[in-house]
Amino acid sequence: MTQHPPGPSVGLLLTDQDVSQPDRLRPTEHSSRQEAPPATGTNPRAIALLLEVAMPEYALVLVTAPSVEEAESLGRLLLDRRLVACANLVPGLTSLFWWEGKLDRAEEVLVLMKTRQELLPQVTQAVVEAHSYEVCEVIALPIVGGSEAYLRWIDESLRQDGCRA
Repeated sequence: MTQHPPGPSVGLLLTDQDVSQPDRLRPTEHSSRQEAPPATGTNPRAIALLLEVAMPEYALVLVTAPSVEEAESLGRLLLDRRLVACANLVPGLTSLFWWEGKLDRAEEVLVLMKTRQELLPQVTQAVVEAHSYEVCEVIALPIVGGSEAYLRWIDESLRQDGCRA
């Protein structure tokens, strides 16, 4: 049995009734974490609903680059391919990290990009192929909320000749 630290945790319980009435979904508090009992069956509708609740449509992608020029080049590449709606360049980043067994330091530029979750594999591949680093940072964080107008703008910006949404 896996040991978990004591303390409250939040879980999501799904029943057939919850799936047919999604407004009934509710977090449940537990006084301590315990290993869940083995599943006795699978409910595909519950799994689909849980994925819909748990998987946001949008993502914020973080990439670091060694220069403003490379950061801008990466941003423009992804914008031209309609893989991201926006690329913000944040110069003046100091990174401390382990590289080849030694603590290293680098002045970098952070690129923050907004996209849709479904495009993350293409975004990652494009960055890895174009980046000068042997191991480049490509990290995606879910966007769990925001201005409806801004999220609509992301969708509209990612459409290419009306083919993508």
